[in-house]
Amino acid sequence: MIGYDDSALMSCTNPPLTAVRRPLEAIGRASVEMLVGQIGGSPVSADELFFEPEVVGRGSIANAPGR
Repeated sequence: MIGYDDSALMSCTNPPLTAVRRPLEAIGRASVEMLVGQIGGSPVSADELFFEPEVVGRGSIANAPGR
């Protein structure tokens, strides 16, 4: 079983829940940079931004670290 949007509670379950963690700081930083640029009159790119998620392996998967 795998959860999404890793939180501190994921490690408190039994077994600890594996989760997909999104890079929220990078997403927020890029959003603010785009907004500030748009407010300043810069054209907004139509390109998609891709942010690599991270799988945090815990006890809910067979090959979790430390198992």
